[in-house]
Amino acid sequence: MGDDQYTVTGEVIDQDGNVIRPAPTVPQQRTPHPPPPDPPPGWPPGCPGAAPPAAPRRRVPWKWLTLAVVLLCIGAPATGIFVWVVKGTIDAGKGSPTPTVALLEFFYTFNDDPDSELKSGRYVVDSQEEIVLGIRAEFMAEWIAFKKANPDHAGSMLKIASPQQGMEPEYERIDGDGAEVLSYFSYVYPLEGQSLFMNSGGKPWKAEVRKQRDGWRIWSISIPDYCLKNDRPAYIRCDR
Repeated sequence: MGDDQYTVTGEVIDQDGNVIRPAPTVPQQRTPHPPPPDPPPGWPPGCPGAAPPAAPRRRVPWKWLTLAVVLLCIGAPATGIFVWVVKGTIDAGKGSPTPTVALLEFFYTFNDDPDSELKSGRYVVDSQEEIVLGIRAEFMAEWIAFKKANPDHAGSMLKIASPQQGMEPEYERIDGDGAEVLSYFSYVYPLEGQSLFMNSGGKPWKAEVRKQRDGWRIWSISIPDYCLKNDRPAYIRCDR
């Protein structure tokens, strides 16, 4: 069997055991990997091992951050800050949120257009407008006349103040739908040719306030006179 050939273990050999040709190379078949599973809901597509996306951060609006910085930086009394925040937020025809704010809002009208009583009436009980606005009108008439005669008082204004030494502390006393409020306000004006201001010191403003269906409104009020006339509290001597 000289020509006899045998196939053993994939190789072709003759009868003497000599390899005639190597066994053909059989390419190895690789086992394919299974496809990745679908990512869970909320995960990025194609990234099954990645962490789910973080929830978006809530951003604080810049306007509130700015307001917080302003309130921290200004040196105003607590009542002044509160009124500064709520001032201008009360719509026409509505009362005030608290008795103290009712008085403060009414007070602010003194620094507004002197002839505008419509706005000041927003903070007064309807049946009491004639009396309360009459007190305001008398004060404003004296103030306007004095400024015309004394131009150095043209820049004068009323400001929130604290009680002077020995004076009664401020209060807000609520009893049902009625309340009594005591606050203090000063009169300031610039000295002629100087960057200084004269300040009268705090003078008492007392108000009786009633709760209406739309908020608190002034029922009656007692304020200092503008010009000193007698023993009543007043801001300035107009006869000098």
